[in-house]
Amino acid sequence: MWNAELPWKFARCTTLTLTFRIPHSEFRILGGAGLGMVRVIAGEFKGRRLKTPAGDAVRPTGDRVREAWFSILQRPLRGARVLDLFAGSGALGLEALSRGAVSADFVEIHRLALSSLKANITLLKVDDRTVVHRVDALKFADAVRQWASGAARRPVPGESVRAHHLDRASGGSADSRRRHPALRGYRRDVHLRAMTTPVPRVAVYPGSFDPITRGHEDLIRRARTFADRVIVAVAVNVAKQPLFTLEERVALIRQAVDHASVEVRSFDGLLADFARAAGATVIVRGLRAVSDFEYEFQMALMNRNLAPGIETVFLVPAFDLTYLSSSLVREVARFGGDVSQLVHPVVQKALKQKFGK
Repeated sequence: MWNAELPWKFARCTTLTLTFRIPHSEFRILGGAGLGMVRVIAGEFKGRRLKTPAGDAVRPTGDRVREAWFSILQRPLRGARVLDLFAGSGALGLEALSRGAVSADFVEIHRLALSSLKANITLLKVDDRTVVHRVDALKFADAVRQWASGAARRPVPGESVRAHHLDRASGGSADSRRRHPALRGYRRDVHLRAMTTPVPRVAVYPGSFDPITRGHEDLIRRARTFADRVIVAVAVNVAKQPLFTLEERVALIRQAVDHASVEVRSFDGLLADFARAAGATVIVRGLRAVSDFEYEFQMALMNRNLAPGIETVFLVPAFDLTYLSSSLVREVARFGGDVSQLVHPVVQKALKQKFGK
């Protein structure tokens, strides 16, 4: 099984679609020889029983093995595209669809396995999200790798490529006429279509940042490890009397966090509306102590109610920054204390100018 979020060139390449006719054969749910019934463990189809072919020629992936595999994966499958090699009954790929994957490609050549695979796809009503390839899995994987290595040097055309074009790509350059022997044997059955570019994961980190501290910088840096782009959202909070103006806070953050994947914006209104408009899927918040939890938990539930498709992720600060807050930094700076270890140098300079210290 392959997750399209993992770093393999096939995610940026093409989809191979092979058409075939499913033969009639017997399959079983509970009885018969072999490993017996398998079921979907979690997600949309949790508890649904999957049909497996009779006999021991095909051995479906057991429930505990699949549960362990998805636990080891430790990453969400929402939006993923999955490739299930040696699919058998399709238990692994169908489990991924149940857990949020948008599509699954199954590669299987065994006649009885294909029959149960088709039956399971029909049973779960996921025909529109699945493609079945009746080829040898090793040959299929080799063909994908070779085609990906060629496609990496030139863009794949947006329109579908007809079967008789498989061994000679369209275009006039020498490179565009490169032959693909690994695919030639399948050219009567294979159709290629361009895949859309994976959507980048956007995270929003909201706050007043009056001023930005080393604790804020730590959370921004860590948010970049699971988000392609982080938007630092500086709030206009009418309930607070900020030391720095909105424009000053935005400018200080841009100087303190200078990274191409970090964007700084100001917003006024509901955070859920701002995150939705920015195309974000994650809201990042920091939890310094137990006292923060009640308020943050309440806000997270409200944001989920307003924007169900956006998740809130809580990050615990670094141990040496747990006590740090903007209000504490302001108080120390107000009375001339040293805040050089607590904030960026540009923020320290701005604090001295504000308090005349």
